[in-house]
Amino acid sequence: MEKDYLQSLKIEISRSFRLIPYERIMFHKILGLMKSENGMKVLLRELSQEPAVRASAIFELRRFDNPLVRAAFAELLQHDEISMEEKMGILNHMEEFGIGEYTDRVIAFIEKHKNDEAFLMCIAKALSVLSTRGAGLDSVREFVSSIAVDRGNSIPLRCCAVEALATFGDIPLLENLIKENNENIIYSAYKAISSMGERIIGDAEEGAADDDIPYTYSPDTEDRAILDLRVLIGKMTPQFDDYSNMVKTAFINAMICSNHREFLIYTMKALTSDDSELVDMVLHLLLANVNKLRDPDKLFRNLLALSADTRRKNENIVNIFERYFSGMKEARKNLLLRDKLFNYIVVTLETYFETYRKEFMVTEVIEKGYPENFQIIRKYLLESFTPELKRKVVNYLKNRDRAMLHSIIMEISSVIPYIAAGEREGLYSLLEVLFDNDQKSRENSAGRIEDINFEKRYLRHRILRLCEIIGRLHIDEAATTLVKIFNYVKKYPDEEIFNAVAECLSMLNYSYMLGELEVVLTSGDVRDQSKAVRYLALFSEQRSLNILLDFLRENLERESDQIAVVMNILLRRDLVGNMTANSIFKRMIEQSAGDDLKSLAFLCLGRCAVESDIEYCNDFFPKAASNGIKESIVRAIGCIVMKNSSINRRQVIKHLTEYLKDPSIKVRIYSCALLIYLGNKEAMKSLRDMMIIKNKQIQRDILSIMGNQRSEEFAYFLISLLKEEYGISNDIIPIIGMLPAEELLEVDHFIVNIFKKYEGAELDVREGRDYATVQPRTAKVTIHESESRTLLFVEFAGFLESTKNMNAVDLITVQKRLHELVMAPISEGKGDVSKIIGGRVLTFFPGPAEAANTALSISGNIARFNAMRMPSRRAKTAIQIITGKMKVIGDETLSLPAAVISAVDEMPLHNRVILDSATSGALATLYDCEPLPDIFASESGAGFVFQELINPINSLAIVEDIVAELNRKEQDRNAAQIQLESELKRKKREQKTGSAMEYAQAMDDVGKVLKDELAEITRYVQRRSTDRELINTVEKMVANIHKRYLLETTKIIMQ
Repeated sequence: MEKDYLQSLKIEISRSFRLIPYERIMFHKILGLMKSENGMKVLLRELSQEPAVRASAIFELRRFDNPLVRAAFAELLQHDEISMEEKMGILNHMEEFGIGEYTDRVIAFIEKHKNDEAFLMCIAKALSVLSTRGAGLDSVREFVSSIAVDRGNSIPLRCCAVEALATFGDIPLLENLIKENNENIIYSAYKAISSMGERIIGDAEEGAADDDIPYTYSPDTEDRAILDLRVLIGKMTPQFDDYSNMVKTAFINAMICSNHREFLIYTMKALTSDDSELVDMVLHLLLANVNKLRDPDKLFRNLLALSADTRRKNENIVNIFERYFSGMKEARKNLLLRDKLFNYIVVTLETYFETYRKEFMVTEVIEKGYPENFQIIRKYLLESFTPELKRKVVNYLKNRDRAMLHSIIMEISSVIPYIAAGEREGLYSLLEVLFDNDQKSRENSAGRIEDINFEKRYLRHRILRLCEIIGRLHIDEAATTLVKIFNYVKKYPDEEIFNAVAECLSMLNYSYMLGELEVVLTSGDVRDQSKAVRYLALFSEQRSLNILLDFLRENLERESDQIAVVMNILLRRDLVGNMTANSIFKRMIEQSAGDDLKSLAFLCLGRCAVESDIEYCNDFFPKAASNGIKESIVRAIGCIVMKNSSINRRQVIKHLTEYLKDPSIKVRIYSCALLIYLGNKEAMKSLRDMMIIKNKQIQRDILSIMGNQRSEEFAYFLISLLKEEYGISNDIIPIIGMLPAEELLEVDHFIVNIFKKYEGAELDVREGRDYATVQPRTAKVTIHESESRTLLFVEFAGFLESTKNMNAVDLITVQKRLHELVMAPISEGKGDVSKIIGGRVLTFFPGPAEAANTALSISGNIARFNAMRMPSRRAKTAIQIITGKMKVIGDETLSLPAAVISAVDEMPLHNRVILDSATSGALATLYDCEPLPDIFASESGAGFVFQELINPINSLAIVEDIVAELNRKEQDRNAAQIQLESELKRKKREQKTGSAMEYAQAMDDVGKVLKDELAEITRYVQRRSTDRELINTVEKMVANIHKRYLLETTKIIMQ
């Protein structure tokens, strides 16, 4: 029956597909999977179709290494009819597979278009092709050199040629170009030197054993060319200070790639400068190139001591250490370096904390002597301001120049573009002081913030960085030092250091912490319990599991977010056969009122994998109050089935078949997936019925769960859906590509036969044919270049590898997690999903702002997800937003800006939101975006400019709200004073005495006004005096006055 169905499906596909352009394009993608000879011939013939079809054929053919393809591409390159995108595809093919005898065609292409700015990206790629594939030809070297030195050419064109010089080794020419003193030319020359140095050293190390590779500067054993490069770089060092940040970054990169002995000097010169942008760019450069460092010991020691003033810089420093040591080869010299640096890290942590304790924690008692509002202000200034901005605030308070106030507020908004909810109080208190009109009070305020020492912040950040590095690199030797610090900050609190040390010890799975966390979990407040649970999530030993189960047992009747967090942690633990856990989950199912907790309890119950619980779950199914609970029941049964090979399959199939009648679509999908796993053939029919109802969300849910179904029958069914009316080809093609090679070859042959049916019996492909002649044979469909669209692209690294062998239950879990992290924010942001497959999500938004909000939400979700996991288990995502024109059909995207996506994919930045230039330009006034170094874009001469999305800009709006609130309070105080005076006069004029109730109310109103006035007296004294004893005495006297008033008015009313 299965063979009959497969045969009838093939006949139906052959009969119903007419090779309209959409179908051709989808079939091209299938032919590109196997890369068979007949598939290539079909694609070559497609080059004579209409533009959209031809472009699709070029896109697939660029992966074929065949002389016929090279010949066709060389011919097409000369034709103006093909688009820039097609030209880039052809040039990419040439760069990867070679140009053979067609060097002259590439040179002719460059000559023809070199003066057309619209062709710059193609020209850059063509020059790169010549550089890569024609490096040994004198004619190519002379041609590229002539473009580079010809000052009649445009600067961008010359820059592309200069970068292409990297493979020719003409160092004197590069020196002459640098001496031209044109910033862009110099920048490109240093990029060429970087590529040259990297290639020469890479070639030398390729054949050497790891222990034979020079550990440090070793001129006696190195290639003469690399020595000449270093001499050239050395000649240019006097110019370093005059270079722009862009060129300084390229210069340092050239030093790194050529292993220049002075690279540390100039790297640290940049990192210790006052130019925040330069520091940021160099840290990003080091992150990208850290594995090219031959002797990073001194650099790493300097990085540990570096003062970093932003979260982004501190994060980059940590990532540099993590990337280097995680990618380090297990060579003897590397192990020695690791041991030496790890010991240094431990000693440095101990030294830094002791310094911090003596200089800042011991003197903390003085800090607590300030009035509460000034404690808030000092903390806010220390954490958020720069020393220069603090100095300006102090000068303003001392000089009382009201004209400076607006300038200071604008600078605050510039330095701190985003103000989080928890920072508003500090800003409010600061503005209250800035708007104070009392000169004596202002002078006192200046004195109270003038002595803020920013070294406290920098030193604390160094300690926090060290804790994060120790945790990520799992430096167990640091445990003793960390415990000492932990015990000290537990007694003398410093919240940030306490949290960092606690998390670090938890990442080390240090057993001492379990006792501490258990105490907090049982006796701490809600906030402390939340932290304890987060740290317990990092442990893997049995004791931590018991602590979590005990917490659940003692809090069964509570409906709290904390219970849900604990249960989500337990879902990741090994609960098989744990009857203690089993009984707790059943009690939760029976006692919990919330559907969400019931659903989690069923999922956890499934993890216990007790066979008899299948009937327990099935009995509860009809009583389930929500679809969520039903879905969890099916998943729980599935988990039990997967972990028990001896279950009664017939009975389980009976239950699951009954669930197919449920109205919930997800219950039916999950049941079908399990039935298919159990060998039930009828379930596939139900699944197909759900796939053809043209609901993309349902279709994508099914594909994400069934994607590992490497069955020929399912593949042909998916091929039958490659029609414009379904519009999910981007999701389907990767699944077809998962088929075993033999079955994929059969699919390839089947598609070729469809083309034979409509195009002729033979596939006539001849070298020299003019493939650029457009001869449309079918009616065009609605394939068009869209107006500018904003694309949000999210990709999880290693997704396919980690999920390829997962069973249906695990895939359901992954799909649910993907929905929580990514799809829920996209839905909330009104995004239009174009593709969800293989850990890649493509979504279009009406504009950049909507995409930015969604991207930040996704980034926040992933950060929270990772905080509960060990570094090795954390999600690593590439998140990018691109704005531009793209080819679409319906709501499907047929082509993406592949070069831009590829450039971002190569960046070593995970879980950060990267913007292209068009998007960052559109968001400039709405969001805080920080530049990334141009050196990140690997495409030669591509001209890509990327920025990182940090936060929305809200500070100016919040400042305006606070100022308005301060003015309103001042007006309210004046109005209250007038009203009080008026009320007293009215009371005197009244002859009759009111009731006792009215009198009591009046006295209470007066008491409230009196309390506010007394508080104002306290604030006035705090502002006017720095005498702590006087302030404390006045506070007590004022409090006593209010108490006496309450006492006396109570006596009078009682009488």
